[in-house]
Amino acid sequence: MDKTADVLFYLPASHDAYRQAIFDVIRIFLPRFQWAEDAAQAEQITIIQTEQTWTLQMGANRSVFAVDGLDENQRRRMLKQQVYALMQQYTGQKDHPWGIMTGVRPTKIVHRCLDEHMPLDKISRMLRQDYLMHAEKTALLLDVTARQRPFLFNRQQAKESVSIYLSIPFCPTRCAYCSFPSFCLPKPHLQEEYLIRLLAECQAVGDALRQQGKQIQTIYIGGGTPTSLSAPQLERLLDGVQRYLESSALAEFTVEAGRPDTITAEKLQLLHDYKVGRISINPQTFSQKTLDTIGRRHTVQQIYDVYDMARQIGFDSINMDLITGLTGETPDDFARSLEQIARLQPENVTVHTLAIKRTARLQLDELSCRQSNVVTEMHELMNQWLAGQPYVPYYLYRQKHMIGDQENTGYCLPGKESLYNIQMMEERQTIFGLGVGSTSKYVNADDWTLTQSSNPKDLIFYNQRIDEIIAKKIAKIEEM
Repeated sequence: MDKTADVLFYLPASHDAYRQAIFDVIRIFLPRFQWAEDAAQAEQITIIQTEQTWTLQMGANRSVFAVDGLDENQRRRMLKQQVYALMQQYTGQKDHPWGIMTGVRPTKIVHRCLDEHMPLDKISRMLRQDYLMHAEKTALLLDVTARQRPFLFNRQQAKESVSIYLSIPFCPTRCAYCSFPSFCLPKPHLQEEYLIRLLAECQAVGDALRQQGKQIQTIYIGGGTPTSLSAPQLERLLDGVQRYLESSALAEFTVEAGRPDTITAEKLQLLHDYKVGRISINPQTFSQKTLDTIGRRHTVQQIYDVYDMARQIGFDSINMDLITGLTGETPDDFARSLEQIARLQPENVTVHTLAIKRTARLQLDELSCRQSNVVTEMHELMNQWLAGQPYVPYYLYRQKHMIGDQENTGYCLPGKESLYNIQMMEERQTIFGLGVGSTSKYVNADDWTLTQSSNPKDLIFYNQRIDEIIAKKIAKIEEM
């Protein structure tokens, strides 16, 4: 058992400006860490600041470091480096692959450097020295951003184009690791009411965008599991999307078919007939034992069956998700899943690392320290596997509470990048989120700053407030 799992530190209110930065670094080493509420309960952290040096004291461990000539951002980064080093001493843990890089979108840091024409070798040194990143993660980050550059909009393009996300928050069952705003299939009348409200939002947003001369580049229907809708409901949704959100500039239309137990030939044919060009069929694992453990009520054979069905109907852009770190999974299990991906050759493969959120049924306390080592071994196996495959990385993001301090990475066959995934992650295009729990991200192309707003996560609340939700979105479009 990890003796440091329940350690407490106390940070005086006088250091509140650095509370989140210190907290994020401690969490790299102690995933369950929370601040103590008073000094008597815990070891104290203090920062003594002068113009030339700062002294960081964490319990019995101490670090003195020079800050003369550094701006506030540089001082904050230096502080995080010192917290990182002291936590290594405190826990006895080795360095972590992403160093002090705790943000969700590390690619954005690299893109900013590239915008300023910083040479790649200088960016690489900065990632290694300033963020303490391992060489392989630095190389991965540079590879991803280089592949994304041709797809990023310039400022004028970003002002003229948007993307759309539609939320279908229904699933046949809730997976143990899930933290998304989704519901086990509600009563039919609630589903019907939701579809009516969602299509009203689609119509209002589509009309307002046309009036402002905005083009829609990509549409993504996610969830939940959109194919948990009945075939007639799915057809109504697709017909509404076609009528209300039609755009001559539409370059990509994706639907998460997701759970194999919700997919039928009729639904796949509907998707194909309505010009959906890209779908996801997500196994998460090819181990039946693991599927049963995590609450996926389908068989491995169903994965193969619906994949073959999709190919026969004519889909030529399919994504499949795998997750490293699932309960009970071994590196051998994961290696067998990779073998099946190699056999099937979907155009996109997204490899997620298990991240435990407070809204998931599976909690961090249930995962042993050994699981982190298992996940590390799985990622090493994946890197070996990738060396013999045609897949290349094209988008990447991180989450808090990721087992093994790893990342989520989307891989594709060359030329099969998902435009929506790139736009969503790099945040250089306004994306309107429609439906329960969806988030709209409004990008100011003049300086790439971002504001966002979210629809209610509660199904009934969304249905009741739809007029207010629509009015706010129309007002935002009129400001663009």
